[in-house]
Amino acid sequence: IGDCESLMYQLIPLPLQMNPVAVIDAQVAFDPKFPIGMGSMLEHVSQHLLQGLPSKEQIDWNHFHARNCRALSVPLSHCNALYALDDLHRLEAILCSKMPRGRSYKTALAATNRMLSELIRDPYGMKSLTENLAWLEKKD
Repeated sequence: IGDCESLMYQLIPLPLQMNPVAVIDAQVAFDPKFPIGMGSMLEHVSQHLLQGLPSKEQIDWNHFHARNCRALSVPLSHCNALYALDDLHRLEAILCSKMPRGRSYKTALAATNRMLSELIRDPYGMKSLTENLAWLEKKD
């Protein structure tokens, strides 16, 4: 959902005004109370599905986030475009290796739709900022 939030409300360098349709948050599908990142999820994937893919850690996300910068600036460089495509392959490997709770994505679709509705009602991202602040304060 965080990616949708960025794409919906980005203003600079140009407004994207993305309107998400038919989106399912895969993290919510597997465990709605304790979402885990892709890197952790990949630990549970059959390694043959990841064969030939470079490490997920090839980009130092913290370096960019600490400076409040984009890690993948537009237009994407050849290297960053490959990274984005590799991420799609990683997501495919996860979806092929793990079944969602209840063996269906219906619950995750409903939860995702609720989260998207909340985003639409909060165009300035105050809820997201509050949650991120609480997360950062825990990190200290």
